[in-house]
Amino acid sequence: MAGEATSVAAKLHVPVYVGGDGTLHDIEHDIAQVGVLTGFAVRGQTLVQHMQERVAAIRRGVDAEPPVPVFVDNGFFYTIDPTGPAGALITMAGGVDVAADAELGKPYPLAKLRAAGPQAYVAVAGRGTTLSGLRRSPATKHLPAVRSGRFLLIDPTALSDHGPRVVATLREIAHALHPTASLS
Repeated sequence: MAGEATSVAAKLHVPVYVGGDGTLHDIEHDIAQVGVLTGFAVRGQTLVQHMQERVAAIRRGVDAEPPVPVFVDNGFFYTIDPTGPAGALITMAGGVDVAADAELGKPYPLAKLRAAGPQAYVAVAGRGTTLSGLRRSPATKHLPAVRSGRFLLIDPTALSDHGPRVVATLREIAHALHPTASLS
């Protein structure tokens, strides 16, 4: 994608900025750089500083809590790349991805999911996974997260957003994993 953007920009003789890979650090860097490039360096840096303060508060809140085993369901038991930006958000939010050994492009095996016993379940909205559906299914109704109702339905773009909203997503996940932690 970055190569395509650079190629088109070169053909059209227009400048292009290619953002990072979506990690929190990359997002902060991109915001600061776009601020500089657009003449709003101070605003960009102020936004980055505000984001860093909010992230630090979230991290302080979850650092004292034990990590929570969590499964992230992209629909039909397909999960996230545990080494990607979404996996990093789960870790920063105080979670441990029970599907860290998942084969990308394949549904996570239900037997492994049951054996892992996730304490929290994060599902991407609009992909067919609901708490009531999980509770009705013989394959998932005994998962600790399903029994306790520790279930978060998250916006489909939240785990792949490369903008400042990533901090709100981090807070939302951290609150679902650690509902009693102080995140402010």
